[in-house]
Amino acid sequence: MKSTPTPIPTKLEIRTFKNSADWELAHQYLDEEHFLGAGKEAGDRIGQFILEDGSVVAVLVWCASAWHLKKRDDLIGWDPVTRAKRLKLVAQLRRFLVLDKSRRANLASECLGLGLRNLQKQWFKHHGYEPLAVESFSDPESHAGTVYKATNWTLAGDTKGFSQQRSKSGA
Repeated sequence: MKSTPTPIPTKLEIRTFKNSADWELAHQYLDEEHFLGAGKEAGDRIGQFILEDGSVVAVLVWCASAWHLKKRDDLIGWDPVTRAKRLKLVAQLRRFLVLDKSRRANLASECLGLGLRNLQKQWFKHHGYEPLAVESFSDPESHAGTVYKATNWTLAGDTKGFSQQRSKSGA
């Protein structure tokens, strides 16, 4: 009986965006493959490329958190005054994309985990402070949220679905 060789796992590497060309490349990937497009980051931001064998396999874009998010604020135990003082310490995963050409089992959770493990030190290097919490949004009608479960996120609950941004069409 002939056996199929087991692929040798490769090591993932992480690199923050270094210049405007990196941001442009990330936005190109997101516009081509992310169902929401690249969007626009607000406030402090960093971007992370996840590389495998020297090639980009995933893009993570982090930025300032949502201003008002009742479920998050309730979960943390923030009143309006505390939120105003500490909101800067929450970073938002604005976009996360595993490139179609790279998709394989468990890659998304590996990439998100690597991004999270490096976020605080990278954010500090760029902005001079560390986020103490992160948030992200997912449409439960489109995604089961499995990658968030695999990387130990806490579900805060549903939002009202409002956005600070207009849709891609500008409508």
